[in-house]
Amino acid sequence: MVEELKSHKIIVAAGGSGGHLFPAVGLAEDLRGRHSGVDLVFCGGGLAKSAYFSRENFVFEDVSCSGLSGPSPWKLALAGGRIARGVMQSIAALRRHKPKLVVGFGSFHSFPVLVAARLLGIPLVLHEANAIPGRVVRMFAPGAKNTGYYFDAAASRLQGLNRKVAMPRRQTALPTCATREEALTSFGLDPQLSTLLVFGGSQGAQAINALLLDAVPLLSRLTNGQFQVMHFTGNMEYTQRLRDGYSAAGVPCYVRDFEVRIGDAWLAADCAFTRSGACTVSEMVLTQTPGLLVPYPYAMDRHQDANADALVSVGAAWKRMQSELNPEVVAGLLAKLLNDEHGQRRAMKTALVQLVSQEPQETLAELVLELLRDGTDEN
Repeated sequence: MVEELKSHKIIVAAGGSGGHLFPAVGLAEDLRGRHSGVDLVFCGGGLAKSAYFSRENFVFEDVSCSGLSGPSPWKLALAGGRIARGVMQSIAALRRHKPKLVVGFGSFHSFPVLVAARLLGIPLVLHEANAIPGRVVRMFAPGAKNTGYYFDAAASRLQGLNRKVAMPRRQTALPTCATREEALTSFGLDPQLSTLLVFGGSQGAQAINALLLDAVPLLSRLTNGQFQVMHFTGNMEYTQRLRDGYSAAGVPCYVRDFEVRIGDAWLAADCAFTRSGACTVSEMVLTQTPGLLVPYPYAMDRHQDANADALVSVGAAWKRMQSELNPEVVAGLLAKLLNDEHGQRRAMKTALVQLVSQEPQETLAELVLELLRDGTDEN
């Protein structure tokens, strides 16, 4: 039900990878559905060119930003200059829009906006999607009105007020089909075959693609060809190579660079082979899809390892480091999941059902609206 409340302007500070943008878009869509008076503006680095941001759906301000990596003094000076320019751009944007709140989703893409909000005295709300909070969220959490987190492990690493909330999910992350059979049919696949979902997320897909490309012939033999694949490559070159590889092995497939209907893809899948970004892990739980998780080895603070461990610790998934994998190992593990001869997949499914029952009921949108009401009362 849409609330009829006084109009409020909210700045959503996010940019960069899908891991930060997807929850931000999920929040924005949820707020629009709950509160007719919310006026949203996205502000952050990289929004103008991001493949994961729907520029036609939201007002946005793109600002300069940079990470601080590398020992070169010259590179650090250049990065500092880009950040300073981004802070000035953000100050100007916040003064134009006059928001009641700024909601930040971490990463260096949001850093200039959060600095500007702090300088202008605008209240902050933060969201941490990962089990190990990022540096930007840790930096601003002590002075924030509240920080919403999804993984229990994050709470002990956050200062200031914080609260567990459900992962904000985009509408496209929710199934539109009613059943697995309907979803598979909509993708042109066979409802009678076991279905493997494969993708590498917005970062690190290349290694996943390469492993599957080489593993397909052996995997087909180990399963007697009784499976099919939905594979989202994130890479135009790999898309055609994988189509050719699956075709040569006689494996039915649906291969795309990127899939908008990811919710229906999860519904269609019997098991998954993916990275362990926060959104991916939360979608595995939501759809109760067993899988093999391969943490992105270059993720900051190795947070994808911790995300995967949240499922592995209760028997809801397998985890392997990228360095442990080769095509033979991948084919062997995925064959065990697809064949389910010893009930591994069924056991994971049972554990995932238990995790679903423990999902937080409060949403980030509800937390934001609560703080907006409190602020309105104070005024």
